[in-house]
Amino acid sequence: MVQELLHFQVSATGLAEAVDRGIQHFNCNRSDLEVDILQPPRQGLFGLFGRKNAVVRLRVINRVQAGRLILEKLLSLIGMDARVESSIPARTLNIISDQSAIIIGRHGQTIDSLQTVLNGLLDSALPGGGRLVVDCDDYRQRRIAALQGLARKLVRQARESGGTAISESLPGDQCHILQQLLTRMPDITVWTRGQGHLKQMVVGLKA
Repeated sequence: MVQELLHFQVSATGLAEAVDRGIQHFNCNRSDLEVDILQPPRQGLFGLFGRKNAVVRLRVINRVQAGRLILEKLLSLIGMDARVESSIPARTLNIISDQSAIIIGRHGQTIDSLQTVLNGLLDSALPGGGRLVVDCDDYRQRRIAALQGLARKLVRQARESGGTAISESLPGDQCHILQQLLTRMPDITVWTRGQGHLKQMVVGLKA
């Protein structure tokens, strides 16, 4: 599936026209593509007899643009009506959809799963390019703000009680963000509790 999405073979009267068709097909820039000329154009005798079109094979080599194409296909496969906008500098793919709540899922589990699957497929097609972030309806920023609020709440509870405060069960990446926020506080110690994908964060005071 991935190779079919990222490759396109086209025939046209000239090389420039063939490449332009590839750019339109992928909706990207020329610099995002690798072009392999399978057959150069031939004018033929008097421009008529033996004339042959140019045949080129184009491949998407920009990781962000490749990610956009793959993510659009994944969303289509799970029945989501959505489009994907890409930000190459931020290495982010933003999903635009009226079904954002379903795409994000409870605690962001659906969008996190999409991000994991996407990066796995990208690694097989374009190895060594680093991870892409999948976002929808500013979920990532809103989640960081919510985790910052949760960190303040847990610290306040631990300080007021002199004991420990325990978070709800959270996905691993959110636990990691929360742990980073909490370890900045010199009087606080933090550890995880539980097994599997969801874990709780336990916050206490240093002895």
